[in-house]
Amino acid sequence: MRDTIEHFSLFATAGISIVISLLDLFGLLEGIPFLVGRTSTISLLVLGIVVSYLAFERRGKLDKIEHLVAEGFDKTIFSLGGSPVRQLKDSQEVYEYLAQRIKEAKSSVDDLTWGVIQSTV
Repeated sequence: MRDTIEHFSLFATAGISIVISLLDLFGLLEGIPFLVGRTSTISLLVLGIVVSYLAFERRGKLDKIEHLVAEGFDKTIFSLGGSPVRQLKDSQEVYEYLAQRIKEAKSSVDDLTWGVIQSTV
């Protein structure tokens, strides 16, 4: 319902501004004392209405996106559930642990190293 009212208001504003612009273009506003010399003021009013509409519309969408991202982040963190941390003493123990985990893998293993790993010990 709110979207319908917003769209109606925006289209009504656009329609009125087009009509006033065309009437001013053809000089037909000279007969209406209230509008004589106020075309620029009316144009600024219409521009302000459109900009306000766009700002409110974007803010609502940004709030929704922010909420969805935060909710997805929370779900991801909670789904991890934690896992035990294992501290390895040296590079030899790292290689042995990796070899054991690769042998125990049930489907596939992707090697993400980008070159030779040198020991710091």
